[in-house]
Amino acid sequence: MSSIFTSSRGALLVTFFKRRWVNDVADLIEETFTREDGYLSFDDVDMDNDFRELKRVVGPAALGEFASGVLRAEGELPAGMALEALAPELEGDVGRVFLQLLSVNLAFRLRTPELLADLAASAAKGSAPHLSPSDLGGLLARCQLSCDARRLIEEAGFEDEDQAAALAALELPELDLLGTRIHVLTDLETLEKGIDRAMRPRDRAGWTVGVGQPSRRRLLAHKQRGGWFTLLEEGDAPPLELAQELAKVGGVTRVAWVKVGLEADELDLRVLEGTRTTLDRAGLMARLGGEASAQDVAAALRSLGVLDLDPGHPRRVPVLRWAQAAGLDFKKKSISSFCYL
Repeated sequence: MSSIFTSSRGALLVTFFKRRWVNDVADLIEETFTREDGYLSFDDVDMDNDFRELKRVVGPAALGEFASGVLRAEGELPAGMALEALAPELEGDVGRVFLQLLSVNLAFRLRTPELLADLAASAAKGSAPHLSPSDLGGLLARCQLSCDARRLIEEAGFEDEDQAAALAALELPELDLLGTRIHVLTDLETLEKGIDRAMRPRDRAGWTVGVGQPSRRRLLAHKQRGGWFTLLEEGDAPPLELAQELAKVGGVTRVAWVKVGLEADELDLRVLEGTRTTLDRAGLMARLGGEASAQDVAAALRSLGVLDLDPGHPRRVPVLRWAQAAGLDFKKKSISSFCYL
């Protein structure tokens, strides 16, 4: 069993989430013990702020190691600092359910192939209480391409009836993705500096300055979610060149430019890392083994962590059209605004 359970990092992780989550998941723990089907009463938690902080303190590798250790456990977890940190609020079976809820959420958030395989295998063959097949299917649909989610379910070792339930849960509500937008994986300071640089020789101006000037360009960035910002431009048509310039900025990890039109042949995609294109429409079609739809593009971006395109996110999908977003209360919604002349 992983050493994370006997280390101070494991104790820190458990203590952190116990203090943040104990009240939020108390009802799920109680409901789990009243169930007769052996399933976990589950709901995914908006862990954005917690996740950023813990990634900085213990690192994503430790988070993944912990989640994998819990999901793979066939019996009791090993005694050590991590389990001791559960006391006195969450001991025994109550603590085990809490760690199951935490580990499912971590696997869903980190969404590495290894962790998602552990999650699927745990739902199929793990010790009770474990995630139900339908809950598993719903989570995989929100963080994987449909073909990858189906493969994970089919390889997990489910009985026929449970496999059918998991596969049936892969259907998601379709998102209205018409228009063009940019998703940027970075921090807010770097995003602002990057937009300023990409807009040169234009200068930043006040939001309402330059009315009627055809050269004016205005952009909005939704509040960061999952490490990514969704960037909209007036007219819903930010050019590919803007995404390419942003991708070259130091501190920007990844940029995705997505164009969705009324016709199928108007669909376009670029995922950029520096000057490299790591995924485009042709590459996505190769992974799918056929034509790609706008919903496939959204699924591919969700697999990279673009949570603004997750229809099941606790904070829902933000406004993806300029006209609606420009009418929101920017301060209340934590939207960053940019105007250039």
